[in-house]
Amino acid sequence: MKIATSRVPAPQTSPARRDRRAVSRRWAPWVVAVVVLAVVAALTPGFASVDNVRAILVNASVVGILAVAMTPIALSGNFFSLGIQQSVVLAGLLFLSWVSGGMNPLLAILLVLGVQVLIGAGQALVVSAGLNPVITTLAVGSVLFGAMSQVTSGRSTTAGNADISWLGIIPVLGIPMSVYLFVVFLLVMEYWLRHTVSGRELRLVGANRATAQLSGVSRRRATLYAFLVLGIGCTLGGVILSAQIGQVAANDFSSLTIDVLAAVLAGGTSIGGGRGSAAQSAAGAVFIALLSNVLLLHGLGSGPKALIVGGVVLAVVIVIHLKRGRSS
Repeated sequence: MKIATSRVPAPQTSPARRDRRAVSRRWAPWVVAVVVLAVVAALTPGFASVDNVRAILVNASVVGILAVAMTPIALSGNFFSLGIQQSVVLAGLLFLSWVSGGMNPLLAILLVLGVQVLIGAGQALVVSAGLNPVITTLAVGSVLFGAMSQVTSGRSTTAGNADISWLGIIPVLGIPMSVYLFVVFLLVMEYWLRHTVSGRELRLVGANRATAQLSGVSRRRATLYAFLVLGIGCTLGGVILSAQIGQVAANDFSSLTIDVLAAVLAGGTSIGGGRGSAAQSAAGAVFIALLSNVLLLHGLGSGPKALIVGGVVLAVVIVIHLKRGRSS
């Protein structure tokens, strides 16, 4: 005799609980990292001084602006740009050469932005046609570096007698101008990516291109938006750095690209598209700045920093690979 049995459905997890779990998974590594870094910082003499905190904010602002600007490229599924350092140097060289000739700094910034927009639009057209974005941006960066080296003959470009320090290091209410620019840029990008049609379309293209195509969302347009935003970020980064230092050479800021990439990855933004936010990339930039500062205060130079930052990038890439392996 058979006994009739009924299958009891498994209890369903409420959407609110799923959201809480997702938030916990997203921020748990951050909590651990911040706690560890806070302990190390507390044991580091001079870390909490006003001058050191200001230095951390200045360093985080430039990498933060560039990481936030890189976020749309990652969210759109175009991985990342390997030409950031060259684009930032180009922005700095053009800005300094124009202001040293007597041009109004604001007009010079607008002209630099125009150049960066043209470069970004060109890269977007090539990438949207199907070419690999990493190789494309690497090639463009190489071309820019070669052109700058040839034109400047390897010499530094200076601001001459132009007073542009207010753009970089002179504080307003005790906070450097670059920090204000970072915060404003972050807020604008967060609003655009979350609350505008074009921002949400860009996310959809990165999350699921097939669905985006069926919905009539243009991948070419999303890619164009992403590279234009990166051009804006490189303009800001180049102007700020050149104003801080007062001179720029073609081979300056050699670690900038890997620092920005590490900030985006450490923040949890997926370079494969769809997942992440400008705020997460900004948080990653602050984390990288704090880490670099602690190493500097302990007397460790660029070598250990490159080792640790490179390790962060490698670790995140391995985690992404393992997650993809489990999902498949």
